[in-house]
Order: sequence, then C-alpha cells, then structure tokens
Amino acid sequence: MAGQNYITSSCVISNNAVRKDGRELFAVEAGNTVDFLTEAYKQSGINYSRFYKMDNLSKLGWLASELLLQDIFTKENYRPEEVGVVLSNSNASLDVDLRYMESVRDIASPSLFVYTLPNIVTGEICIRNGFKGEDAFFVFDKFNASFIETYVSNLLDNGNLQACICGWVDFIGNDYKAALFLVEKIETENGLPFTAENMDKLFEDKPKEHGVFIAGVGIISAIGNNVAETLASFEAEHAGMGDITGMDTIHKGELPVAEVKLSNEQLARMTGLPQNISRTTLLGLVAAQEALQDAAIPDIDQWRTGFVSANTVGGMDKSEAFFVDFIKDNDKGKLRNIFDHECGSVTEKVAKELDITNYMTTISTACSSSANAIFYAARLIKNDVLDIVIAGGTESLTKFTLNGFNTLMILDKEFCKPFDENRHGLNLGEGAGYLVLVSDRVAETLTKPLYCKLSGYNNSNDAYHQTASSPDGTGSYLAMEKALKKAGLSTNDIDYINLHGTGTPNNDSAEGTAIKRLFDPYYPPMSSTKSFTGHTLGASGGIEAVFSVLAIKHGFIYPNLRFETQMEELPFSPETKFSKGNEIDHVMSNSFGFGGNCTSLIFSRI
Repeated sequence: MAGQNYITSSCVISNNAVRKDGRELFAVEAGNTVDFLTEAYKQSGINYSRFYKMDNLSKLGWLASELLLQDIFTKENYRPEEVGVVLSNSNASLDVDLRYMESVRDIASPSLFVYTLPNIVTGEICIRNGFKGEDAFFVFDKFNASFIETYVSNLLDNGNLQACICGWVDFIGNDYKAALFLVEKIETENGLPFTAENMDKLFEDKPKEHGVFIAGVGIISAIGNNVAETLASFEAEHAGMGDITGMDTIHKGELPVAEVKLSNEQLARMTGLPQNISRTTLLGLVAAQEALQDAAIPDIDQWRTGFVSANTVGGMDKSEAFFVDFIKDNDKGKLRNIFDHECGSVTEKVAKELDITNYMTTISTACSSSANAIFYAARLIKNDVLDIVIAGGTESLTKFTLNGFNTLMILDKEFCKPFDENRHGLNLGEGAGYLVLVSDRVAETLTKPLYCKLSGYNNSNDAYHQTASSPDGTGSYLAMEKALKKAGLSTNDIDYINLHGTGTPNNDSAEGTAIKRLFDPYYPPMSSTKSFTGHTLGASGGIEAVFSVLAIKHGFIYPNLRFETQMEELPFSPETKFSKGNEIDHVMSNSFGFGGNCTSLIFSRI
C-alpha cells in the first residue's frame, strides 16, 4: 500500500553558490565552472581521490550528493540495496561532446562520437556511498518533477527502495545546475512531503526557455526538386510514383517507387560534388543548400551553427555497385573506396560543403529519424548550445531497402493508398528535407519573415515489435499526447495532421486507433503525403516537416491520393482534395519508425 514519502534533505548548486535545505552553505567567486567546482570541493572539506579523474558532470553530481547526505543521512539505517540514485538532465554528457569537437576543430571532417554514459554520474555516487539499489539516469528538456515523483514513489511504495537520491544534474560549458533531494519513508522535523510541487519550489531559478523558430526550408523529392516545384505538384495533385529506372533490379516493372527525377550526374552538377559520391549525400546537399539560402541569415558565421541530419542507408548505393564487380574479381576495386559509406559520413560531407563546424551529428532511428533530428536540434537551441541548426534528413533508394521491405511483404505492387480499407502496403521513395531552426536571438535580427515556430515535440517508444506498431498504437498515442502537452495545446487546437500513413495494414490501423483515442470526437483535417512522395524512410520526417511548415504559411491542406473506402474501425477519413487559403495555426506531423520509435512534431503560427 502506498504511504507518504518525505524530502528529508535538499541540495541546490547554481550561480556560484551552494544551498542546503533552503539556506546558503557557501558561495565561491570563480571565473568559470571548473574553478568553482574545484574551490567548492575544497570548501566542503570532503576528501575523495577520484574527484580529479571525473568528468565535470560527475564532479557536479557527486559534490551535490555528498553535501546532500552530510550531517543528515545515517547509512547504517539501510542495507546497500535499499538506497537508490535516480537523476536526470537535459543533454546527458553533452559537455564532453563539445570539448571533443573543440579538440578536433582543425582536423578535416571530424566525427562526433557521442559520450553515451550519463549513468557514470549515478555510478560515482553509488560507488562512493556503497549504494546498490536502483541506479537510473533520464534525459528531459527541463526538470520534470512530476516524472521523478512518480518514478521514485513507485520504487519506494513497492518496497524496492527505502531511500532514494533523486533530482537534476546539468553541465554544459559554463552553464550548470544541480538540485538533489533525499527522499525517505520517515518523517523528520524539517522534512517536506515528497511531491512535484515541493521539488519545483526547492529547484528554483529555472533557466529561461529559448524559442525555436523556422527561418528556412529546403526539399527535393519525387514530386519536385525544390519547394516551388513541390507546391506545384501538390496543387496539380500529381504523384511521384512510377516504374524503377535508377536501379538494376529484378523488381523493375513489378514494384513502383517514387524516384527523384534527376540522375546522379545532374545532382552532381547542381551541388558541385563529384559523381562518385553517394546519392544520399547529393540529395541531402541539394535540400540543405536550399534551406540555408531560403533562411537568408546575414553574417551566419557570427552564430553557433550546427547540422543535425538523419538517414538509414548511408552510401549503400555505392557499396552495392562496388561489390557487384568486387565479388567476381577482388582486383576490380579496393575496399578502402567504401570505408566511409556509413550513415555519419553523409552528414559529415554535407556539413563540410555547408561550412558548418560548430556541431554535427547523425540520427538513425528508422522512419522517425529526421523528425528526431529536428526536435534534437530544437533542444540544442533551447538549452543555449547552438543558435542555428539545419536539421532534417536524406535518403536514396537502394536495392538493400527495396529487397528488405519486399521480404517483409509490405510493398504495394500498385500506387499506395494510405488509410484506405483496401490498402496493401507502401511504395518506397527517396529525397531530402531540411529546416533551418533559429533561436529567438537570431530571429530578432532577421528581416525575412519567419515561417512559424516549433512548439511541441515528443518521442515515445512502445517497444512492441522489431518492425510492427502495437495494435493499440501506444507509442503513437503517447508521442502525440505529449507533444500537445509540451506545446500547451489541446486536440481542438490542431488544424491539420500530416499522418505517418505508410499504407501498410498494421501502421495505418495503429496510427488511426491512436488518433481515435486521443482526438475523439473532434477530428481535424488529415492526410498522408506519402501518397505523393512514397515512404522516404529516414528522410520522411524532414520532408513532411517542410510540408507542415508550408501548410501554415500558405493555408494548405494536402490530399490523400487514391483514397476510396473508409477503414471500418475508424470514424474518420483523410482529405481527398487539395485546398489552400485555410486558417491553419497548428499542424501536427507524425513519424513512426521500426521498433516502436514514434515521434510527433507540432508547428505553430507565430
């Protein structure tokens, strides 16, 4: 049975000061955070030989935990497995990434190796104190007191723990904050009930959230080589599917695809890149260049600019071509010629051409990849790591993906018809779509009107199956619900939904079920633009984000081509005709990937 739990001690470190249980222990005059931590370590009178070997995030978390427990906590009252540590922050160990990037700034096309061990912070606290209970670390945009309350309360109420250190530890450059709470089942004289409200009060001095605005868009797909051509295809209701022409495959004439109507030679001339580079890179550069040109940011070098890009196939098209001859005769080529065909190499090549060196990274989470890239970019801006981010994704058609999806038996031999009762599968497509996201500080300097803002986003994973969505659409529902919550909107506020809508029986049923559960009885206009572009996999979230942004600017609602029969289990149907001049203030864009990786973005009029 659940009982009352209490905050028996708190420690907050920020602004060169250390406070415990609401009173200041000491303050330190320091030129930077590292100096502050070193001096605070000395003033605390705590000796720990491992301190100087830790990364800065661990130093901050460990110091806060030592001061939290000092003079208040009796370890002997608990067995080691009865005490846990549950912490969170906004960017894991991003400070380590940034210092790494700085150290390799002069190296050509550096890769970003993400430091993925935030649990080292909780680990150091456990090692120092001999705790062996729950050890967890979560990443949020900001301190999520409600989640921490629920998570830790369950551990205590279910008897998994008798005491827990929980809270927030964040360190990026010279911005830092630690707010830790000791929670026990016992009531003390100065203790407070363990609630989200009380944690928020103790946390105090929350950092101001920065706005994230869309300043530019760029796209290339089967329905257009730029934004203007794309809009013309929508208005003419002209789809991009057709027979395979760009691949030498046994499925020619059997499986339709949505190809970009340019050869590699033409793309190379457009970009200035060599023809022997991967098509994924060529497509990505075309769209990213258009987005940057559209944003028209003067003196962009004065800002901290990053590139966050997504794809799932990398240079697979070039690897496939290489091995055809190499397998027959290994004198026909050198393996070193394909060593850089991984997903990250695409990002590096495009970033180099865009002259972006402050930050770059690659996200590959199947069909939600570029939607995740966009909201990761937003978080980098909101947390004041970057001022400008070009974010989205790129993907080329390859035999690898065509054969893989054909093996899954989810390709339609006709042009796909998402959300139709008689749908049979998807058509693969290719292309790239990017947004230029800017902070409020950058936005204030621009003379060209902004498109809109990114007001909400969420990624949720139901982990139901390696490829299939859960039948009840759990991941889809959570992604949409939490994106709305972040945006501060209700379902009635959404004016258009760009559906993930692949056309497979499983996906459309799961997404539709989730929409019914969340939006019933009000259903805004919605459609799947994959009925035009095909499913561009890792690029789809970026391409459809561009469509969503343009919908707000022009009042567009896109049609769901070839729709005939409403799905029996759903009380709504998608739009079937293109319309413009609509009042559209908020657009939701869904991107749901393999493994249950579901993401929803919400764009809003400024």
